[in-house]
Amino acid sequence: MTAIFEKLTILTSIVLWGYSFSRVVDSYGVMQKKVTTFRRVIKEEMNSLSGIRRANVVMVGLFSIAYVTMLYFSGIAIWILCVVLGKFAISAYLSDSFHNLIIRGKTFSKPLYVQMKIDAVLNALVGIFILIILFV
Repeated sequence: MTAIFEKLTILTSIVLWGYSFSRVVDSYGVMQKKVTTFRRVIKEEMNSLSGIRRANVVMVGLFSIAYVTMLYFSGIAIWILCVVLGKFAISAYLSDSFHNLIIRGKTFSKPLYVQMKIDAVLNALVGIFILIILFV
């Protein structure tokens, strides 16, 4: 059973690394374009702005819990699970701040951009770190 979870964890860690790396290479201008596009989609498609934040929190929360559960069943040390869960909690907070900013129509600031870049780098490092643990 552990072998199945290890394979799933490897696959998920690769996806986490790839997605995080793609966010690392996005420039400030690209992020501003994404914000503009996202605002337009929200206005056209969504009825409830609070629903967007709720959906984001649920999605990030479910991913975090699923990933940490896979780590647990892969035999990763408990202290590493706690660090990863703490890291994902910070990511959830930043993601919610980002969505809140977009919903309220405020400008996408450089400090938030830098925080999101640092978060993406750290998420990529988490993915690499877990892969190293599982392969060693």
